[in-house]
Parts: sequence; structure tokens; C-alpha cells
Amino acid sequence: MKRVLSLLIFTCALLHTLQAQTVIHSENFNTNTSGEWTAVSVLGPTDVWLFTSGYASVNGFGDENDEDWLVSPDINMDNSTVETFNFKYKNRFNGPLIELYYTTNYTGSPSTTTWTALSLASLVANNTSTVSTSFTTYPAIDISTLTGTVRFAFKYFGTSTLTKEWQIDDISVTGTTPCVAPTTQVSALNAAAGITSANLSWTSGNGTKTLVLINTTISFTNPVDGTNYTANATYSGTGQQVIYNSNGSGMTVAGLTQLTQYFIQAYTVSDCSSPTTYIITNPAANNFTTTANSGGGEPAGYYNTAAGLTCSAKKN
Repeated sequence: MKRVLSLLIFTCALLHTLQAQTVIHSENFNTNTSGEWTAVSVLGPTDVWLFTSGYASVNGFGDENDEDWLVSPDINMDNSTVETFNFKYKNRFNGPLIELYYTTNYTGSPSTTTWTALSLASLVANNTSTVSTSFTTYPAIDISTLTGTVRFAFKYFGTSTLTKEWQIDDISVTGTTPCVAPTTQVSALNAAAGITSANLSWTSGNGTKTLVLINTTISFTNPVDGTNYTANATYSGTGQQVIYNSNGSGMTVAGLTQLTQYFIQAYTVSDCSSPTTYIITNPAANNFTTTANSGGGEPAGYYNTAAGLTCSAKKN
């Protein structure tokens, strides 16, 4: 029983780590338009949502009641988990607090749509005539129970005697999405060898990174899923070594010995979350031989075997 429980815990942890935080939808109004959101005026046609300063603002100051909605586009909640709704706000003057709703069956009109309220209990009202100099980030709202296609909406209401200005910015819906394993392997792995270094290049696969190995023999051990290897571009001189683990398409490996053959292999990596995953089928492979020192003299390491010897042993 204990082994089964341990397996269940490990499986749950593995499924959790195969997720990556993703912005599912965002709107910052930087184009000075409503972007993908829609402004709808239900009451008071002269006081509406405006988008002239890189954010959304509404102020019902006047002699009439106002009801104005700012409605999101359709947002699919079925391709992610642990979603949150996020936004920033500023406000001033006395008046009702802004409200936030969602619906799964938007009719095209806020007045005929059935809405469900999301609590904005943490809103801080600024009841002075001076607007704050910076936006306040509202605490992330848990919307992880929502499914299907959803629309969100801010509802503004003001009366002929109580009106409040609201400014909204940096709206986003975030969640965790599956970390998709790569499907296209690295290809066209090439090397331009020098005396003690080589310039490597390749065509990247569809992962987030490329991992490159080097060895003095053609024997390689494939990378293991769940391990994020540390790379060192200077070869130690023996055995298999990771010399590259990043998102580029080339690198220079140093620490090589002249007139020596080296073997290299490259793999597509996906590390959008932990654990890291690799394509190990048909890795890109090649080999090269470093060149000789054109300046003459003994090859590098020529006297290594004589180090520490004396007398006849050193003579021999």
C-alpha cells in the first residue's frame, strides 16, 4: 500500500510539473483603443468608456444615471488549469465601486445576458478628487472552476449625484498549460575545426533549446528526461561532455587537442517547465579532426609522458 501511495504522489507531482504558466489572454489598451474588448453604454450615452491614455477609463460625472460595460472577447477555459483573472486600477471621487462579472452565454448585449459576479472585496476606494499617480495591482482572482467559452465584463454605474472615475489597465487571464514535448529533431550539425577549438553550427528543432555533446569516441549516452544539464564550452579532454544547452544555433567549443578526432551529437530540448524533455531518436551527429599547429614545434602534450621522470627512465 505504501508503494502504491508513493507512486500516486510521484505521478501527481509529475503531472503538475508538466505544466507551464501561460498568459491565455491580455489587454493593455496601449493602442488607445478598446483592443479586443467591447465598450457598451446602457445608460447615459454621453459618459462612456474611453481609451485615450493607454488604459480604459470611465467617469459618469453629469446629471444622469450611467451604466457602462467593458466586455472581453470569448476566452477558452478548457485548454488550461489553475486560471486567474488579473488587472490594475485607479479611482477617484465618491461613488459606487466598479463590478466584475463573467458569463458563459453572452447574447451580444449586457442587458440580456445572464451574468455571475466575481468578488472585488479587495478594491480600495479613493474618495478624493486627486487621482493616484500609479495603478494598484488587484490580487489575482481565482477563476479555475470556469469551463468552456467565457466572457468577462467590468460594469460601471453612477447616479446623477454620485459618480466615481475608474481607470483599468493590464487585464490578463493566466493559467497553466501542458508542456508539449518537441517533435522535430536538430539537423545539419556541422563543425569548422581549428587547432584547439571548433566552431559548431546546426539547424534547431522545434523545442526551446538545443543540447550538444562531445566525445573522443563515437559512443554516446542519451540525455535523460527530467535532467537539466549544465554546459561547459571548454572540453575537459576525456569522455562525454555537454558543451551547449541553450537556444542558439551555433557555438565554439574550446580545450581541444590538435590532430585529434572528436565526435558530436545534438538533441532538441523542451524546458517550458520541469521536467525537461528531449528527443533522443536520431540525434544530429558529426565528427571532425582538429588541425596541426602551422607554426611548427612539438604537438601539444608531447612531453606529458616524461613528466616527473629522472635519470635513465627520462632518457628512455
